[in-house]
Amino acid sequence: MFKPISVIEDTEDQTVYEYSTIYLWIMYGILGIIIIGFLSKLNLITVFGSILMIIYFFTVSTKYWQHGKEMKKATKEGSIQVSGNKWSFKNPLKITIPKQKNTDPGTRG
Repeated sequence: MFKPISVIEDTEDQTVYEYSTIYLWIMYGILGIIIIGFLSKLNLITVFGSILMIIYFFTVSTKYWQHGKEMKKATKEGSIQVSGNKWSFKNPLKITIPKQKNTDPGTRG
């Protein structure tokens, strides 16, 4: 249902992930609700915004964790490629991760 990150290309050589920009804007909208409630001292609005943030966390943010380990490993190896902009709907953020070739040193002929 909630797909903040999706695989747009999956070949033998690489996997390309694309982030949905709308979820970033939703998060900032929720933060705006919390700030407005806090500054206007309306606890009901602050609590409502906080509940929305908790729902956001469990429905959207946890989806990022599924791909986080793979991206962290590729980042340490320096093989990750990033393009696009996290704010843009026309040119969304894309992350390209090359797949590891299975080179087993014990199978030399």
